[in-house]
Amino acid sequence: MTIVVYTMPGSVACTANYRALESAGIEYEVIDLSHDVVAQELVKRLGYQHAPVVVTPWEHWWGLRADKIDQLVAVLRCQREVEAAKSALEEAIFELQGRQPQATAPPSE
Repeated sequence: MTIVVYTMPGSVACTANYRALESAGIEYEVIDLSHDVVAQELVKRLGYQHAPVVVTPWEHWWGLRADKIDQLVAVLRCQREVEAAKSALEEAIFELQGRQPQATAPPSE
């Protein structure tokens, strides 16, 4: 999952977002709006005038939003749990298939 923080140099709010995301163990990508015209246009199209703008695969917001970061942490935790359960299930299926007796041909008549 890609999390992007659109930023401006020297922004205290941007730095606060970095710290909050890092503290929560969330990996993110930083895009500097002062050097990226395409990113500036994207942020404007999303309806924002100022940085920081945080974009996740399903939503976006402006500023430091601890509530949104908490939700993001919960989603990422659930994703990890689903992946772990999926792996455990695949392993269990493999083990069960390995223990099944080999199919034998029916006796000839």
